[in-house]
Order: sequence, then structure tokens, then C-alpha cells
Amino acid sequence: MRYGGDTKDVLQRARAAGVSRMTVIGTRAADSEAAVQLSEHEEGVFCAVGIHPNDVDDVDLGFLLPILIADLEKRENALQNLRDQADGIVGQRGSAADKTAELVREAMSAVDGHLDMLRQQEKRLKNNVATTAP
Repeated sequence: MRYGGDTKDVLQRARAAGVSRMTVIGTRAADSEAAVQLSEHEEGVFCAVGIHPNDVDDVDLGFLLPILIADLEKRENALQNLRDQADGIVGQRGSAADKTAELVREAMSAVDGHLDMLRQQEKRLKNNVATTAP
């Protein structure tokens, strides 16, 4: 990470200045892993992870896939709640509620597709590890 050993000091100064939430951004595998770990241990710290195409060979999929899957599962649960709420008002308030329910279903479909793909990749990774283990 950019601040290396000064991360705690940076967080303290930010909090002293009134910053209560911040996003740590990773653009390489190591930075993304560090951003995730920091966000898991520091209140008010969130992370955005990414891998630059030049650094894709350094990615530890065994670490990254479960995090991506867990994040999408949280989003899927939130979308399911929205869908349930929208379903409860469809037809009662007119076309705006119907359109909202339709958009939520489309978003859920996209999330489901991404989850399926990530779970398949995770399964392949586990199978490869199992077949190459001594």
C-alpha cells in the first residue's frame, strides 16, 4: 500500500480531521489484498479492489474469488429484499413500481450470472489444486 508502515498514523490523522469513512483503493494484486485486510480490521474503512491488466499474472485467485463471491452474495441479498418490496407494491402504485421491480429483476439476473461464473472459476481452481497437490 502507498502509506506502508504509516497506515495507522494516516488513519489517526484523518479521523482527527473529522473523516469518518474512507475508501482504500487497490490497483495491483498486493495492494488489493492489503486494502481488503485493512477494511476488514478498521471501522469506517472500505475497499475497492482492482487488478491492472499488466499485473494479472500476480493475482492469487484462491484469495480473491471467495471475497468477490461473498461481496456479490451480499448484493444479491440486498436485491432480493428490494425485489420483495417491489413485488409488494406492483400494481398498487402504477407503472413506476412495475418498472422498479423489472429493473431489480434485471440486476438480480446480472448478479446471478456473475456469481455462477465466479463459483465455476472457484471450483476449477480447487480441482486444479487438488489434482496438482503431491
